[in-house]
Amino acid sequence: MFANLDGQPIMDAYDACRRVFLLTAQLKPRCKYATEKFEKVSAWSVGNHIEHTLAVNAKTVLILSSENAHIDPGTIPPVSERGLKILESGVIPRGAGKAPESVLPKMNNYVDLMDDVERNTSLLDGLTVIYRQIAADTSVYPHPALGGLTKMQWLRFLEIHIQHHMKIIADIIGHNSGTAPTPLPPNVYRPVV
Repeated sequence: MFANLDGQPIMDAYDACRRVFLLTAQLKPRCKYATEKFEKVSAWSVGNHIEHTLAVNAKTVLILSSENAHIDPGTIPPVSERGLKILESGVIPRGAGKAPESVLPKMNNYVDLMDDVERNTSLLDGLTVIYRQIAADTSVYPHPALGGLTKMQWLRFLEIHIQHHMKIIADIIGHNSGTAPTPLPPNVYRPVV
């Protein structure tokens, strides 16, 4: 039905685009907890985590929708061992990295946060139009901490990154409400490395 690229069906790209869209949509009901914070879990509030996730999503969409004509492959280091471990395990260890300045949360008023989530999910929904190009592009694009990632690896990282922050948000909300956090569904994605 779908052609294979290096043993991976093009449909994997479509499925990953949909999962990223659906995960991001799950941020919307959490916006009502934007000001909640629990220092033992994170120095950031729920709103900070949502804002950061949306910023990373937007930057990744720029990469996924870009052409590789301006990329010099010799200048980008390959994906690091740490990057491969994250992509394969589906887990970003808490506290293991520092967000780049460009995606640090800056908001102190979360009035429009739900609208921001809506806009971001619409942006991600657009990836389903270009999933074939995402799957076909084997160029590497620089990640600030993990080295050069293909577009499929970027998509995989985005899914892992959203889940990472969703778990932190659930822990903050769960602690502050006195209830156990709701676990996310298990990651059923086949790693693309």
